[in-house]
Amino acid sequence: MKILFVGLSGLTVDTMMRQSPYKMTYDPAQDQYLHWLFAVLPCAIIAIVISTYTYLLGNDLSFSIVKICWRFSILLESIAILPQLVTLQNYREVENLTGNYIFFMVRQALNDLREFRVGQTHS
Repeated sequence: MKILFVGLSGLTVDTMMRQSPYKMTYDPAQDQYLHWLFAVLPCAIIAIVISTYTYLLGNDLSFSIVKICWRFSILLESIAILPQLVTLQNYREVENLTGNYIFFMVRQALNDLREFRVGQTHS
């Protein structure tokens, strides 16, 4: 299910950035957040470190790429709101729908972090 979610999310981003008429609403000048440097790379490093640490402590009976990917996806989902917050801070323009979207994204991020913490104690 997670693979389907990630695949559809990637397809949505590709559609917004490359296919008409959606690409007309995408402004690359506003998309200045360095995703790979400040989101993807730290989440990958943290997921690998936590997986290794829990395996070495004996809390995790197996060391697998699936567990690393799961931890990575939970961490990345929990900070997915950061690019939107940076854009809103730079342009200081928040519409009603955008405010509601941000609220629910933050709520989802908090749920993801809670799930990550619970998953750590039950792995």
